[in-house]
Amino acid sequence: MTTYFKSFAVAAVNYQDLHEKIQFPPELADYRANALQKARFIQGVLKTDLPVLGDDSGIELAALPGHFQTKTHREFDQHGSLSHSAYILQLLKDQSNRGIILTSYLVLCQGPRYLVGEGHLAGQVALKAQGTHGFDLDQIVIPKGASQTLAEMTTPQRQRYAQREQAIENLMRNWSDQQWN
Repeated sequence: MTTYFKSFAVAAVNYQDLHEKIQFPPELADYRANALQKARFIQGVLKTDLPVLGDDSGIELAALPGHFQTKTHREFDQHGSLSHSAYILQLLKDQSNRGIILTSYLVLCQGPRYLVGEGHLAGQVALKAQGTHGFDLDQIVIPKGASQTLAEMTTPQRQRYAQREQAIENLMRNWSDQQWN
């Protein structure tokens, strides 16, 4: 994620460059609360007043309401032998409703104050994996209004849809507007 911030001339450091990997508390009920909890937790572990970024991302499948959401990462970890895209294709093999929403929330904490950025990508899950660009899920996600998977698009085309990039842009806008909570 640190590379996304470079386009905004913001230097970001992964907490694992400063501390060994930590076990985060269990997920809460929503993305925003999870991202805030992660940022506050890292703040406490690092004992810092510097800005700390927490994130939470997940997917929602229209055919399987409530199946992934805030527990997406743990769900994928439980099915480690399959790629993420293969697992979703297996879950949806007999489903006609192939709607998907990818969501990213970012929370930047500094002391007791925090800023929020969010991004969403809505689309459909392809019938099979297609394309070679991007990451695993990019091979099966066809964004709303597009006719090809993210993995079949060029990097600039993919970035127009990327929910994480939208969340960063939203966060940076809130930062420049001083929209602290």
